[in-house]
Amino acid sequence: MNKSKKMLYKITDEYIETFGLDESYKDKTIALYDDRINHIERHREDFTDPLFLDIVFRDLSLIVSNPDFISEDKKNNSLQIVKKMEDNLLVAVRISSGPILKIKTIYPINETKYNKLKTNKL
Repeated sequence: MNKSKKMLYKITDEYIETFGLDESYKDKTIALYDDRINHIERHREDFTDPLFLDIVFRDLSLIVSNPDFISEDKKNNSLQIVKKMEDNLLVAVRISSGPILKIKTIYPINETKYNKLKTNKL
């Protein structure tokens, strides 16, 4: 079964420098595969306004390319891209040695979690 994907952002030198990423991320692309959408949809009711998730999907390239900060979750082998919006948003991206980094999930986080991740950013 072929999975389709939406390429969202190709990691640049500036992105690596701004967010303190390892050089090994250079030229990797962050993508959303269609098989993750159903999983992400399960978080719709977790948002203050469930319709907000539609805005997140529409603006996902902008969110990924311009986060507030990025932290690393070594336990789950992922990057956590965090953006303060209507709800604080976390985009979990699977770390991979391949050229494409896949979004695993997207969900809202509370202010306490936002601040905790911010102090543990890369």
